[in-house]
Amino acid sequence: MRTNFILSQGNFEIGRNDMDKYGGIIETMPNNSYMAMCYNYSATESIYFSNEEDDYFTAYTLSETRSSYKQQYPEEVLISEPDQLYLDKIAEVEVMEVPDGEVQEVMFYPTERLVQYTFEIRKVKGVRYVNSIGMACSGVSRSYSMIDEKASDMAATVLFNGNKDSDAETIYGSFKIFGHCEDGSQLNHLSVEVRYTATKDDNGYRTMRWDVTNQMHDETNNKHIILEWDTEFVPPSDDGAGMDAKVDPWDEVWIPVEM
Repeated sequence: MRTNFILSQGNFEIGRNDMDKYGGIIETMPNNSYMAMCYNYSATESIYFSNEEDDYFTAYTLSETRSSYKQQYPEEVLISEPDQLYLDKIAEVEVMEVPDGEVQEVMFYPTERLVQYTFEIRKVKGVRYVNSIGMACSGVSRSYSMIDEKASDMAATVLFNGNKDSDAETIYGSFKIFGHCEDGSQLNHLSVEVRYTATKDDNGYRTMRWDVTNQMHDETNNKHIILEWDTEFVPPSDDGAGMDAKVDPWDEVWIPVEM
């Protein structure tokens, strides 16, 4: 975790410190009025930060490159799925001088700020023959403002992977986003990109896209998206390819040969 004490007048950080989940001690802190923040900060996670010292303090995730999705959403940045973002902010903290041997305590209670959706795509016959499932959701926020505590208005397409349930013939999974664009004008589309064992009639690649705007903005469905594909993946051994040969019974034929 990281704490960040930002001067109320001056807009620059002065007490930024890394510590574990049990907290820590900031040795030197001038008496003043601060805005205080606590948030998860680790190089092993997929969240990155910019402008930690001013009003444009932002959490974001890295850009991605995948040509097939870039063709579908040319106006949006492709991003990787954010992992976790815990944050607590105290609007004003007065740092005061305390007697030697004592400390002034500031208590933080960080909460998860990312939004998680689950999904299931039904009626996917032969999903057992699928080798990989790439997913994407368009029209989500590109980043998160740590000062304003809200998702940005810049639209992005988040990339993630799906799973398969061969018995239920479904594709399922979950993904996290920073949230929706504030103005709500962006449509959300969920895309699936499947690689599977090729047959004679295709190249082992299939895609589908659905408009999921209503489901994603519906607060009554517990952020669970349900879709139907009504498609079938058939392995090469069952596709009827090749030649069906049939030979009638032989009859004996005698042909006289002159010597």
